[in-house]
Amino acid sequence: MKIKSTLLFLMICIAALSFAQTKKPIKKKVNKPITAIKRELLPEPIKEPKPSQYGSNADPGMYLTEAPRSIGISLANGKTIAVYKISEIADVDFKIIKRFSLNNRYTKNVDEAELSTLISKVFNEAEQLEELELRNAKLKSLPEITRLNTSLKKLSVSENELEDLPIGFEKLVNLEELNIDGNKFKVLPNSLTKLKKLTSISMEKNPLSVFPNQLFEIPSLKAFYIYKSDIAELPNNFNKLPNLTEVVIQSTKISTLPSSFALLTKLKSIALEGNQFKDYPASILALKSLYNVNLSNNPIDKALFFKSIANIKWRGLFAIYDINFTKKDYEAVRTKLKLIDVYY
Repeated sequence: MKIKSTLLFLMICIAALSFAQTKKPIKKKVNKPITAIKRELLPEPIKEPKPSQYGSNADPGMYLTEAPRSIGISLANGKTIAVYKISEIADVDFKIIKRFSLNNRYTKNVDEAELSTLISKVFNEAEQLEELELRNAKLKSLPEITRLNTSLKKLSVSENELEDLPIGFEKLVNLEELNIDGNKFKVLPNSLTKLKKLTSISMEKNPLSVFPNQLFEIPSLKAFYIYKSDIAELPNNFNKLPNLTEVVIQSTKISTLPSSFALLTKLKSIALEGNQFKDYPASILALKSLYNVNLSNNPIDKALFFKSIANIKWRGLFAIYDINFTKKDYEAVRTKLKLIDVYY
């Protein structure tokens, strides 16, 4: 009996040992840290270096390595080109350029002769050119336009030092939009009057002291923009611009609009912010085509103003910020103009 018990005990031990070897040990569960998904970071926006960062003896070439590319080109075949230097486009076929943009804000030392040659080639060799921007290039003049150009529709020469447009400018016969912002124009050249398809001209931040009468000889004009000038009076000839839809005259010395504005039956938007108006201009009271008027930041006379808005006929948005009204005054305007959204 004792032998049988001993054998039984040995068999149980062998079976237990065999079971332990085949069963996988239970591992304690460990919470692993979540691995973050690796993302490719977008590059930081490039900022113009501060002069103090590099000092007066800094290498001008440093600007080129840190700045946005100065020249952008779109070709007729759909290809686009973006480079830092003029020399990098030596092999480009100018005949298939459709859009050309040069912004010299970051390129500090560009040879004037090299730049003039480049601009001349763009004007006179880019047969399919539709849009041209020459900005921040310190241009004092533009090279002569020697050939008839029927493709160019948009031209911007903003933020330069121009006082005149180039010889042969009238050869841009299909030009529709012109931007001469931030230059030194005191008057506009008569060549402008020959552009019979011009629809928009922006003349902001130029030392204009008199409204350019040349505009009245361009009946196709739909919009003009004037900002920061010494113009104090507008001619009473706006009946000659029947297609005007947008007018911006801001930060000038004008205090009234001529009666001929009443004939601008297509006028939709007029911005008169920062001038010398004391009341609402009578000549645009009944223009039913209007939907946006900005009379903000003018020395408004409260009594004259409330009297002047009594006969407004149009509906839309009316901005009157910064005219020294109380909240009660502004609410009174809203009550008086029930069909107009008044913003203050």
